[in-house]
Amino acid sequence: MSASPWRISSSHSGSEAATADAADAGRKHVVKVRVDPERCQGHTLCAMRAPKVFELSEIDGHSSAINEDVPDDQRDQVIEAVRSCPERAIFVS
Repeated sequence: MSASPWRISSSHSGSEAATADAADAGRKHVVKVRVDPERCQGHTLCAMRAPKVFELSEIDGHSSAINEDVPDDQRDQVIEAVRSCPERAIFVS
């Protein structure tokens, strides 16, 4: 059986390894988002798709992330925002 690419290798043995693996399984990948200010043209589609994640400048209407860490309950909305951006100015990692 091959090792899962998502599992963190552990130097523990026996029950210590099982405990370490259970702790690792409880951690989720944190999705981060950022808007490239050079690409953003202020179309506002991202803020319409994910208003809890993106804010618009009152000066030029350009978008920025309120917080780079995306809340779990906002991931789908952020993906929709990425897909809807005509300038391809939104990046997630």
